[in-house]
Amino acid sequence: MGVTATGRSLLPVLAHDGPGKEEAICEWDWEGGRRIYAIRTAQFRLVYYGHKEGGELYDHGTDPGEMLNVYGDGAYAAIRSELVERLFDRVKAFAAKATTRTDQEVLFQTRYTVKELVHKRCVPWSDIAKLAGAGLAKMGDGNR
Repeated sequence: MGVTATGRSLLPVLAHDGPGKEEAICEWDWEGGRRIYAIRTAQFRLVYYGHKEGGELYDHGTDPGEMLNVYGDGAYAAIRSELVERLFDRVKAFAAKATTRTDQEVLFQTRYTVKELVHKRCVPWSDIAKLAGAGLAKMGDGNR
């Protein structure tokens, strides 16, 4: 009897003969209970320490050894913003999956406005209409 598993083989990726992931996400705890997040794409690696501390951004196309931190370089501002947004979208998605709350509870606790939910493609209009009938008005009761 053979062993079966669900998933995708990494052998083609290791042999450079198949597509890999678009990005990899990492998070770890640092001194003082601080959480640090990172995202790695084919060309960039961004490490995010927080709003006040900033982070690190490396362009592997021009700096494969990560010797030049371009986080504060204005020429990389758009890339930095995109990567931070992608990072937080993924971290938020992982946090939502890690709970046993219902989808409705997650929606109420994300603190997005209806416009933001639709714009970010988190929730289609049809689902928002369903939630409106199920008590979307409750958002004013302290849950928002």
